[in-house]
Amino acid sequence: MTVSFLATDGSLPRPHAIGDKLLFHGVVSLTGSYVTNGDTWDPTPLLSTTGQGVIDYIDLNSAAGYVFAYDYSAKKLKIYSTGPGSGNALAELAAGAYPAGLTSASIRTILLGQ
Repeated sequence: MTVSFLATDGSLPRPHAIGDKLLFHGVVSLTGSYVTNGDTWDPTPLLSTTGQGVIDYIDLNSAAGYVFAYDYSAKKLKIYSTGPGSGNALAELAAGAYPAGLTSASIRTILLGQ
């Protein structure tokens, strides 16, 4: 599995200073296979080159019918989808190859840290 985070033009995201925080925006792309409990993704190197390397907040837009959550302590990107029928709770994506909708999705992302 590979999780990449790039600016919308394909370059590395550049920080925008907001007080003592740094804001990055770009797109997350996925390749390979998903593993149970989330794919490892540690974007702190972006912050450590310009700040303290501390992530305060990550927001990932939903895409292709999936919802994304970042586990700050484990540094993992988790992916959820709805079960069959309406009104069901979100379920974590099963381990295995990413569905085509995810590998072709550009998941708009905001990262805030210091």
